[in-house]
Parts: sequence; structure tokens; C-alpha cells
Amino acid sequence: MNEGGGKPSRPWEPQRYRQQAHSPASKLPAGDRVFFLLEVVPKLDLRRVYLPIRYIRILKTYFLG
Repeated sequence: MNEGGGKPSRPWEPQRYRQQAHSPASKLPAGDRVFFLLEVVPKLDLRRVYLPIRYIRILKTYFLG
């Protein structure tokens, strides 16, 4: 996703974040909304979001140089 020379983004790896010392489980109470997001986000099909962003970056590069 680093098209157009912009800032690169890290891939979403919720399993990795659960294992770190600052994991949500060690800081937040059970049932917090963060746990819902950690379960749902990896299952989402985000192609419909990323595709327009990609085209916007291409258009900006083409028209704004």
C-alpha cells in the first residue's frame, strides 16, 4: 500500500499485538470494545476501501505531478 511515495503502513496483524507486553488484555477490562475490533477487523473485506484510495493517489500523481 505504499503507492505514490507516501508513508508506508504496517500490515494489520492483530495476533501479534495480542502477544505483546502492552496487549489490550493486560490493560483493559474484559468486554471492552477493543476486543470486538480485534475479532472483527481481520474478517472485513477492505478492498472496496483500499481501491478508491489507490485511484485517488494515482490521480493526484498524474494531475499534480
